[in-house]
Amino acid sequence: MALVTALLILVALTLLAVTAMTNTTINTMIAGNDYKSSRQFYAAECANE
Repeated sequence: MALVTALLILVALTLLAVTAMTNTTINTMIAGNDYKSSRQFYAAECANE
């Protein structure tokens, strides 16, 4: 019984780790897109003047 409980806890922790890594990857991509968008916006603003 203890082995089953330990395996269930291990699976739960693994799922949490995978979710955290996925979330971090997505947030990094969003930050990169925001950075690129801001650079393009300010470059266009600068060229507009």
